Amino acid sequence: MATIIRELWGAHPAFLKTANRRNLIELIAHTPQHGKGLRVVPTIWHLKGWTDSFYTITDVQLQGDLAHGKVFGKLTWKGDAAQKPEEIRSIHKHNWHLYQPPNEARSLEMKLRIPADAQKA
Repeated sequence: MATIIRELWGAHPAFLKTANRRNLIELIAHTPQHGKGLRVVPTIWHLKGWTDSFYTITDVQLQGDLAHGKVFGKLTWKGDAAQKPEEIRSIHKHNWHLYQPPNEARSLEMKLRIPADAQKA
């Protein structure tokens, strides 16, 4: 497996590096339009297995230092999307990352021809 990864992405692919712990503001501050339209999720939700829950960012109000502000988004909880945006709480407390739907992970495994019964490390 390591040989295949090296051949496809080089000796040190970025997706294998350990991700830094980031709060939501750090994650979106330097993205285009400050993350509007991105789907984000607290890491703790992912660890609990809530793979179909995330926020879709609708508005961002950053202060001048780009380290503080408010973030608003529509909550999708267990597949049910909210109609109105709400202020996202605990943006500085949790480790956040971009949401990746489970079916995208499966399609990547299929593209890389990883067998379904392969051990997950």
